[in-house]
Amino acid sequence: MTRPKTVLAHATLALAGLALALTAFAVVAPAAARASGGSGGGASPGGAGNDQGAGSGGGSTGAPGGGSPGSPSGALSATSTAWLGGIVRIQGNLGPGAAHQPILIERQASGGGRWIMTVRTTADDHGAFTATWRAGQAGRLTLRAEVQSSQAGTAQASDPALTTALTVYRPAVATWYGPGSTGRRTACGERMTRQLLGVASRTLPCGTQVAISYRGRTVTVPVVDRGPYSSATWDLTWATAIQLGFTGRQRIGTAIVGKGSAPPGSPPPSSSPAGPGGPGPNSAAGGAVAGG
Repeated sequence: MTRPKTVLAHATLALAGLALALTAFAVVAPAAARASGGSGGGASPGGAGNDQGAGSGGGSTGAPGGGSPGSPSGALSATSTAWLGGIVRIQGNLGPGAAHQPILIERQASGGGRWIMTVRTTADDHGAFTATWRAGQAGRLTLRAEVQSSQAGTAQASDPALTTALTVYRPAVATWYGPGSTGRRTACGERMTRQLLGVASRTLPCGTQVAISYRGRTVTVPVVDRGPYSSATWDLTWATAIQLGFTGRQRIGTAIVGKGSAPPGSPPPSSSPAGPGGPGPNSAAGGAVAGG
């Protein structure tokens, strides 16, 4: 009866040894796999190592100036439609040579003139930067970004500058007039037609170029008439209103973007609206006012 007991004991010992061997393999195998595969580029996203050597084309977070990952090197952009008193977001990338350098952003009005310091910021590891400016000047502007030199408020002449155009609109109330004025001469000497693009202004010289923004649509038209003869600031011709999708009496954005010259015989701009008698005989703006 002792022989079966001996066989059972040997079997129990064999099973125990097998269990120990499997346990050891489960512990050793993953460690060996990690040791052999550590340089194979299988690191998880976000891990240290390869990410620290990223080139200038990669994104950047936590930059001193809040650099924008989407700004390609050599580019500058700003808010597409800006309003006087509103926030303009500016972003750009001067390249790796500008990394961690102070960036000076200036503005210049249309037609030239001096550059005005607008805002300062700092580039990130790749030369990218962002900045915000509360628009205090209406009109068509040019923005310029450069690395700031050691002399306060000046840019390094040896470094290339980035530029972009920006139009800042001034809010104003407008109406429109026509088409009952078709065929009449405007105060600026234009013949009123259903196709005449323009605006009436009480104060601007005839021919002054005015950029208008309304609900995402923009158009640039000249001053062609005097008016409006109401509390509104602008009177749009019928064709201008149609192009903008404008109806009634509403708020628009305007920016003076070009000078005009009054044709011979046109009335000078007035500093105040006409009286209750309405427009003078040389103006078409009072012919058929709609929305006024």
